[in-house]
Amino acid sequence: MMAAPRLWPYRVTVIWLEALVLTVLCLTHTASQARQPLSHAETGPGIPHPFDFAFPDHLCGSLRETYMAINDRVRAACKEEAQAAAAARSAPLSATAAAAGSAGSSAAAAPPSPAPTSASPAAPAPPVSSAIPTSSLPSRCRTLIFDSGQDGYGDTVFGMASTFAVALLDERAFLMRQEWLPYAFEPATFDWRVTDDIPLSKYPPQITDENNPPNVTFARLILHNRNISEPEALFAKLQGIAHIGVVWNRGILFNLLTKGRGPWADRFRGIGLTPPYAFACVMRLLLRPKLEVLRLAEGLAELVHTPQGMSIGIHTRLADHIAWEDPRRLGVPKVLNSSHVEDLYARNIAALECAQELERWWSPSSLTIRWFFICNSAQLKIAVRDKFPDKAVITSFVPRHVAISKDPNSSTHAADPVWYQETVAEWLLLASTDLLVIPESGFSRSAVMYSMRPGAVFMPHKCTPDAPVPLSDLATAGCGV
Repeated sequence: MMAAPRLWPYRVTVIWLEALVLTVLCLTHTASQARQPLSHAETGPGIPHPFDFAFPDHLCGSLRETYMAINDRVRAACKEEAQAAAAARSAPLSATAAAAGSAGSSAAAAPPSPAPTSASPAAPAPPVSSAIPTSSLPSRCRTLIFDSGQDGYGDTVFGMASTFAVALLDERAFLMRQEWLPYAFEPATFDWRVTDDIPLSKYPPQITDENNPPNVTFARLILHNRNISEPEALFAKLQGIAHIGVVWNRGILFNLLTKGRGPWADRFRGIGLTPPYAFACVMRLLLRPKLEVLRLAEGLAELVHTPQGMSIGIHTRLADHIAWEDPRRLGVPKVLNSSHVEDLYARNIAALECAQELERWWSPSSLTIRWFFICNSAQLKIAVRDKFPDKAVITSFVPRHVAISKDPNSSTHAADPVWYQETVAEWLLLASTDLLVIPESGFSRSAVMYSMRPGAVFMPHKCTPDAPVPLSDLATAGCGV
């Protein structure tokens, strides 16, 4: 009888090959899935969309309750002191009126007083300050007011966040007497607008020597372009001033969380903030975009965000004077200088090449790609749209480097509220894109930090598709965001 052939070695080989093929297919599928850009719903537990303005307590530690306790206590003290001052001012007037009435009723019975002579001088007048309440106790109504400066949008919101951090740690109420942020934002969690119960003059004296501050209740501190490594030591010198207006355009949040030493830094870390999210937490606590801004942003979002699509936000930043010299900056219909446009395009091509590299790495062919391109040059915006008509989306907004100067010949001005609203709408839409290619600019850096999205940010000079820039790295730049 012939023995049956031994087939088991062949079957083992076939099974092994099938397993190898399945493993390769599985790894390929996993890699392709890993390359998909994370949507806002997939970036982690509760990462809010830039158009969702609910405060993310789970990412912001105890920031809201810690500050609100300070705010409620200080604002109550301000009201009490304002009422006491009003009562003290009215008391001498009431006494004077009563005395005048009593004197009038007895004037007929009393003999006329003799005319004063050099031998009987008149009684001295009461001091002017007698109607002003005085107290040996320091005021419990202590505020820090973010005041107007002449900075672009990114520097403004970084300075605002820094001023708020000092108010929180110095246990002062945070206020804003700011001209142009209210064009686009309204109070989110509490009302930071200045009210009548806080005695602020329009033109306070300036603190020129922090070691010898003026003996006043309200003074202005100019910290423009100053990187403050030890804010606790600086503001300890100013404890005698109840109300301090601050002009600031630098960030301190990251430095407080990672490098700071002393009670302030320990308290700030104890709140539970983390470097990637601290700036967005402060922004969302303070500001909510106005309805006009949301309407602009949501209308643009319909062009950028498509079903089964991927969006890449691209921001390039030219020098401020280029934006002003742009012949279309004020809508003046001029013929574009082709050589000038090509020069602008060549100087900014790295950002576009980075976006193309991200497409090849992250996007399967089935996705619809949209680039949201913003720049402070109308000519460059038009050139990019014309070169990539199937994917580049630009706005019709006139590019402006917004700031407070109202000089029409300045490269930085935002005298018109609509201009500022358009800028903030573009900023919100940039923050909402799936991937971002940004320069060293406070405008786009603040948008990225506001988005609270890890793994989505790239820079043209170091564009590695599988190595996005961590949010913490972005926070270290820009003077500490």
